[in-house]
Amino acid sequence: MPPWAIVIVSLATVLVAMVTLWQKAIKPMALTIAEANNAVPVMRALVDAFSGDPNVLAVLQQIAAQFRTDSGSSLRDVVNSLAEAAEANRVSNEQLSKLLKELTDKVDDQQPDPPP
Repeated sequence: MPPWAIVIVSLATVLVAMVTLWQKAIKPMALTIAEANNAVPVMRALVDAFSGDPNVLAVLQQIAAQFRTDSGSSLRDVVNSLAEAAEANRVSNEQLSKLLKELTDKVDDQQPDPPP
């Protein structure tokens, strides 16, 4: 193989290695660090709020449990039922508005024209 071909293949190999290293290691690590920077203030606030409380983990577990559905008694279930009720109210409102318009049109059609 000529020397220039060896150089091109070597450069291509280095380039592929650098791209792979970027995609598989450096970029995910940078994203993790960015997310950690967002989480640190929340974690500090939790530490400040619960410092000295021996039941911290129990409280956090109770809070986390409220965000899972469990047959209607969690906050997540309440939010879901409120969303369903809001959608049902929207549909009912549309139906009632349509019916009111039809009745209003019918009443307007049945009224005699005023004399000239």
